[in-house]
Amino acid sequence: MLDLSTFVEGWKTNGPKYELGPATGTVPHFKPAPDGVYNNRDGMVFTRMWHWDKNKSGKMLAKLLASEGPAINVTISNDHIIVYPPMGTQAMEILLDYPTTDIQFSTNSSKAVSERGIILSKVDTLTGKLILNAAYFEANSMPIHINYNHLQKKYVNVNLSYQFIGKDNIVLSAGTQALELKPIPKEFALHQNYPNPFNPVTTINYDLPTDAHVKFVIYDILGREVIELVNEKVPAGYQTITWNTRNHFGQTVSAGIYFYQIQTVGFIKTRKMVLLK
Repeated sequence: MLDLSTFVEGWKTNGPKYELGPATGTVPHFKPAPDGVYNNRDGMVFTRMWHWDKNKSGKMLAKLLASEGPAINVTISNDHIIVYPPMGTQAMEILLDYPTTDIQFSTNSSKAVSERGIILSKVDTLTGKLILNAAYFEANSMPIHINYNHLQKKYVNVNLSYQFIGKDNIVLSAGTQALELKPIPKEFALHQNYPNPFNPVTTINYDLPTDAHVKFVIYDILGREVIELVNEKVPAGYQTITWNTRNHFGQTVSAGIYFYQIQTVGFIKTRKMVLLK
């Protein structure tokens, strides 16, 4: 990260000492032929060298950085993380360590070199690592978006290491933080119970894309209410409920066909199940 910060500082001041392009040859054996002008050629040389360096074994290992300065400011949505750099940030490094069987990550930094500076990112999908380095021509506190996609319907723990650098390479903030990412469905759904037919217990899953007041009722084949299993506000997520074949009075009901129904704002769904004896 300090190399990137130094290179961008040289670009900003047009300092010839750190100019890299144009260059000939192949990475990592470039032969620079500086032309006295900082432009995309210089940026691309640095970018290609950066990616070559990060491809080397051990370059993306998780870091346990000692806490320094204020804690990182992060907000978590159901499909992305937003990192807010502290005021005065001129360079940063963000490293995520995550289980590849449970979640996938990607970044929006499709253009490495821009009028803002240079933003470089790499994802190792085999070991579960994401690294993002950025350096700006001017101090910048614009947020960084990191997208993710859950592969399992369960909470995922992710380690985030960070370091933010200000003017004269002064550390503004650094540390490591554990994040818990909760999978949130994109739409309401009521799934078929299992097992079905069943005796004496069955499980029912339903999906809530937002927090909602949920009423969940079991009816018999004549439409009479057997038992109300839920009547309260339920948080967004993948929810599970079980029924043990008992009614309002705690009595075991007889074998036959029953219906279960979910009711919430804008969504009502009913499904059939069979109780065997």
